[in-house]
Amino acid sequence: MVATMNQSKLLDRLEDAILWGRADVVLRELDHIRDVDAISETGASLLVTACLHGKVEIVRALLKRGANVNMSCPDGDFPLRAAVGSPEIVAALIEAGADLEKCIVEGDARDGTVFVFAAAVDHSGSSVETLKLLVEKGANIDARAINDSAALSLAVCASGNWCRPPVIETLLELGVDMNCRDRWGYTALMYAIAEHDFDLLEGELERADILQVIELLRGAGASEIGVENVTLAYAIANGDKAKICDLLAVGADINMASSLGETPITWPVRLQNYEMVDFLLGIGADPSAPARSTDFETPLIAAVKNDDLKMVRKLVEAGANLHTEGPFGTALDYARPGAPEVLQYLKGAGAKTAMLLARGLATEDRNQSAILVYSGIAEVSNELAGLLERGQVKVNAHGKSVKPHDECYVVYQLDGHSWTLVHPARAKRGSGHFGPKMARVLSKALSTRAIYYENDDTAGYSGYELYDSDREVERLYQGAAEHLPVFRWEPGPYPGEDDENDEELTLFESKRRQVQPTEIGPDFIHEFFVAEDAYVPPWSERELEITGKSKRYFSKLDRDLFVRVDFVTL
Repeated sequence: MVATMNQSKLLDRLEDAILWGRADVVLRELDHIRDVDAISETGASLLVTACLHGKVEIVRALLKRGANVNMSCPDGDFPLRAAVGSPEIVAALIEAGADLEKCIVEGDARDGTVFVFAAAVDHSGSSVETLKLLVEKGANIDARAINDSAALSLAVCASGNWCRPPVIETLLELGVDMNCRDRWGYTALMYAIAEHDFDLLEGELERADILQVIELLRGAGASEIGVENVTLAYAIANGDKAKICDLLAVGADINMASSLGETPITWPVRLQNYEMVDFLLGIGADPSAPARSTDFETPLIAAVKNDDLKMVRKLVEAGANLHTEGPFGTALDYARPGAPEVLQYLKGAGAKTAMLLARGLATEDRNQSAILVYSGIAEVSNELAGLLERGQVKVNAHGKSVKPHDECYVVYQLDGHSWTLVHPARAKRGSGHFGPKMARVLSKALSTRAIYYENDDTAGYSGYELYDSDREVERLYQGAAEHLPVFRWEPGPYPGEDDENDEELTLFESKRRQVQPTEIGPDFIHEFFVAEDAYVPPWSERELEITGKSKRYFSKLDRDLFVRVDFVTL
């Protein structure tokens, strides 16, 4: 629970006292705080703050006062995870009932149970003692992180952890599976060898800690299966053709993504080593082989970023997928206007931008409301202006200065998309225009489909209504009963709704398919938009720059993304 205004100053004072180690102040003031689990403006509870900063006496006082030992903060952090640097606090929390299997559901590679997290971070040597304590109290030594990495692999990969050998040795003594593989097929030994090899490749000195880790793992009997793939990636980066052939002969996979996340051929592509790229393509390298995720560049994207037409042509002719995405889109998204030959070649080969290919919901993690109409932007803008009686359309408003009035809308159609979107730039309260009713009216006027979509990440509800030529076809609502009027559902009660109207409801009606509310999963709305061949971009109500009292809509976005952007106002 977030602290109320009349408790905020006290909460801030207690948090400051914890940071300064003033246990006397905390003990004196603690009885005056109404909610010991309140979340401060920094996003943490008092217990998490005390655990994070190793304040043992204060932690014990908070536990005695009734602090929730398993409560998560808004960012997912919780007391036991925050305390891994202090074995004494870990012991106190476990004694108070801390859940050893609790973990953060989403996040970076280190997120998992506290045992996994303790193995992955360095706390000035305390990790060893914490790991032993956790196992003694019943922690699962085979727990995995979200990317399916085990504690041993994460201990090898943990950046800045110069106590790796003792942590690795402790994990081996505790009996962890030294040969378990993550989702990419890598073991702890493979990661250790990869780190050693690429340190050398980048001209760095051999590190004693990595060599010791490799020795520890091999001494304990770690499997060598898969090591040939690590060595192959190093041989390719080093340009050693003989070694490459030897490794392929013993089963190395030339298309397996390396520990760096990219496929091996990406390295010589980036270095514009045409001879090596030709050699690799000739012995089976696939320019479309997947990287670990879209967080990493494809070979084609690497070539495009170099403005290297020769390499781009070579990869495309070898079958490179034009539409595999990297961190910021497809290869065409990376092509620069300053390299027109690359740009034109990709377009001539049929390349498309990620935006043009996108369908579904880009995100559900922000507040959005939109109307989508299956019609061209000119028809939608003109019809919308008619609904506003004295409405006016400012055509091609992309990046142009406009002055919003009491009620006005941004209307746009993305290139390669059949739907036109309407966002409220400013809608007069009580006007009754923007909402499901407007979607239905546009559907009737243009004899086409229209969707009203709204997601309120703050209030925790979302839903849509689909119309076809004035006929209601389908609608969905997910959220608390108190927000039902947004989507014009009749008052309940509904199954699952209690007297306080705070239960999560899932309500669904359709004239074209049979779906039970219990069958509706978290991706249902996204899949609905995909099925409709529609796309809702990741933009909130206004993606703009403000200059005085005027606004320039979508000025930060490339004009080529749009068929047109209009501004409709009274």
